[in-house]
Amino acid sequence: MIHDRSPNAFSAGVAGWLDSLGQLRDVVRQEVLAAQLSELAGMSGAPLRVLDIGCGQGTQAMRLARDGHEVTGLDPSQELLDHFGRDLDSEAEAVRGRVHPPGPRCRRGRARPGRQRLRPGPVPRSAHVPRRPHPDAGRGDRLGGRRRAGLAPGTQRPRPSDARRSAW
Repeated sequence: MIHDRSPNAFSAGVAGWLDSLGQLRDVVRQEVLAAQLSELAGMSGAPLRVLDIGCGQGTQAMRLARDGHEVTGLDPSQELLDHFGRDLDSEAEAVRGRVHPPGPRCRRGRARPGRQRLRPGPVPRSAHVPRRPHPDAGRGDRLGGRRRAGLAPGTQRPRPSDARRSAW
């Protein structure tokens, strides 16, 4: 995979991230993000198919799976994915059945045969507690030239400095 050959700022801080798990700042950050995700997921009224990009150790992916949603987690850090897998092993069978590893890569712009395309919906755009609202919060952004669902209230677009700030 490409991330194995080109390290990024966050991958260099994985050990510090894992050391912070369970500390007060981590618990507060996870609870705030969980509240945002629960609010967004509750808008549909039905279980969702969720793609958790940057799932890390899987805290939110497992929480969403416990709430009945189907979750696929992606992360560039094999160390964090290994941590995720160990924690997932201790979950109930029903939860493990709703968490899916990433499948084969799709060709550009094409879904895999037999798979439905995911419908865009509102998503938190960064994994840290926002320190200030982004001026464009709630207005959305452009992806592929088409208007897509916007930013969740109170979140901001990721910036290169987000990787350093997200671990506090």
